[in-house]
Amino acid sequence: MYRSIRPILAVLLLILAVHAVPTEAQPIDPPDEPAEWGEVSMEELEMDHYPADSNATAVVLSDYGKTSFRPNGRLSFERHRRIKILSEEAYDDWGTVEITYYDEDRTERADNIEAHTVVLNAQGEQETYELDEDNIFEEDIDDTHQRITFTLPNLQPGAVIEYAYRIRSYQPHFLRSWTFQTTEPTLYSEYETRIPQIFDYAILSQGSHPYDVQERDETNFSPQLRGTDYRWVMKEVPALRAEPYMTTLENYRAKIRFQLQSVNLPNRRSTSVMGSWEELTEDLLDHDKLGDQIGDHRSVRNAARDVIDGIEAPADQVRAIYNHVVDAMSWNDTATLYAQSDLDDVLERGSGSSAEINLLLVSMLQEADVDMAAPVLTSTRSHGKTMPLYPFLSQFNDVLVAVSMGEQTLLLDATNPHRPMGMLPLRALNDSGYLLHEDNAQWVQIPRNVMRQHMFFAQGTLRPNGTVDANVRATYSGASIASHRSEYAQADDDTSFVKEAVFDHYDDAEISDPTIEIPDVRSEAITVDAGVTLPGYARTAADFIYLNPVLLGRWGENPFQRPERTYPVDFGYPIQIQQTLSLQLPEGYAVEERPQNAQIQFGDDGGTYTRLVQAQGNRLTVRMVYTLRQPVVGPTSYEGLREFFARIVDMEAEPVVLRSVADSDPDAAPSNVAPEASSASAPESETGR
Repeated sequence: MYRSIRPILAVLLLILAVHAVPTEAQPIDPPDEPAEWGEVSMEELEMDHYPADSNATAVVLSDYGKTSFRPNGRLSFERHRRIKILSEEAYDDWGTVEITYYDEDRTERADNIEAHTVVLNAQGEQETYELDEDNIFEEDIDDTHQRITFTLPNLQPGAVIEYAYRIRSYQPHFLRSWTFQTTEPTLYSEYETRIPQIFDYAILSQGSHPYDVQERDETNFSPQLRGTDYRWVMKEVPALRAEPYMTTLENYRAKIRFQLQSVNLPNRRSTSVMGSWEELTEDLLDHDKLGDQIGDHRSVRNAARDVIDGIEAPADQVRAIYNHVVDAMSWNDTATLYAQSDLDDVLERGSGSSAEINLLLVSMLQEADVDMAAPVLTSTRSHGKTMPLYPFLSQFNDVLVAVSMGEQTLLLDATNPHRPMGMLPLRALNDSGYLLHEDNAQWVQIPRNVMRQHMFFAQGTLRPNGTVDANVRATYSGASIASHRSEYAQADDDTSFVKEAVFDHYDDAEISDPTIEIPDVRSEAITVDAGVTLPGYARTAADFIYLNPVLLGRWGENPFQRPERTYPVDFGYPIQIQQTLSLQLPEGYAVEERPQNAQIQFGDDGGTYTRLVQAQGNRLTVRMVYTLRQPVVGPTSYEGLREFFARIVDMEAEPVVLRSVADSDPDAAPSNVAPEASSASAPESETGR
């Protein structure tokens, strides 16, 4: 009887076990076509996570856009988007929708807005909450743009939201771009349009994710008018999120853009819209807010003549004018391409945008005895990369200055009074710019030849309780000068500046007798001297003290956590950090263990990290030098860079171990003999240069 029951019990237990395990929603396969409005599946509602991305707070289930043309050039853009909300963190970015359009002269209009939220109730049934029209708000962004905003009703984790709208335009210039990739994963994204042959567009694709569908078919608008149908589809597009040391997500986002090149009416000559670089140069030199601002300003001309009066050498004249402008002008933190005010008024006001200040500098330099002074049109790092192949004015949003000094051409920016002449701000380090000159217009490379340099020297004493007392000298040079001069100008006092600039990783640092040397010459290094007490810096345990020998300049953690990266790492400037630590060890302790001398390398000449540790008697000396010569590292070299930093972080974590020898054999040999230096190279697939 007992044996006959066992199989039955086994079956019952299996049944109970199966029903006891909670069912997990299966991952949703990407669809083959856009979602139908309102037809939300149970599969979409029951989805509670996205297996391919554990960090996802939302998933774009379907995103469909279509632009329809009329033969007269008017067009209509329609969009339908469906999004799965996985957590409350998605509410701000996805629960509230913003629709922006160009409103000047009613060029564009938005309408046909509808939205709703679909949820599962307690009975497992679908409930739909429609957006009330009274909760749709419209506001002016500026003189030319409008924004419509609404928040989806009854947001909750697990909900599916969808919305749709239309934007009508009266200009063929406004063929909207389409973004396939967002900060959250996208299952399906499609864009299609039918373009009549009378409009010729440059079509620009970017991003690393491939198209699943890319179709182009000739078609008829009417018996008299032909055109082209385009369709682009991407599936399972991964999220694109900000990572350390990158310029802007827009440079790498999977998207497609359109620029009207020409209008080709029947029986008429083709009309160029985009033009050429030569045409764009001519237009901008005559523009009343750009080229036409340079020269012919009485106050500016007189000010320049006063500045260079008595100075004969052209290089000295350039330096004097640069110093005058950066001292006289205050930047309003706005990067612009055009001067909104007359330069005489800008000079009198003493403040302005980047374009106004740098065009003022160009105007004053043209009064000096230099071969050439001209504006350089650029794009800030946050605005995106420049595209030398296409004469799109929209790619620029900032202005620098080019000036010839003998055989050398310098790029200048006068928006920061703390920056040495010839050193560019971080915002400007973005590949290339367009030199706007009547006889010599050309693309110029934006140099990154200034290194960010930090040098620390610390000499002090380690107490038995782990506290370190030291005198520290910190020297900041190269690209670090401007940032530290600016920080000092804004600091409440010397002590707060030292705490923030030198000891920002130590909340309990006690600063004494700070002295800061800020030279009058902007290009000279800043020197900081201060005493510091770091309570409990070293860890104590029984007869041992564990001391981290990297007191200053420590990375602490690897900034590159992701195993792969599809876009460059951009540090801005080359970097060098040096630290020398000379520490008196506490009486009665000897070095038991210490890190080996070592050097690791990134690529052939991309960077190095060197560590030297010496112990003589009760004196410990540590020297660390970190150098990154390659400020931009491509994706093919990312694995090597990540490993390089992983090795650095591991080396930084290796302690010097001290042991109490007060009760040990006085004749025992101390363990402080320096081992042989070792060398290792971090693997790398390419140099990335």
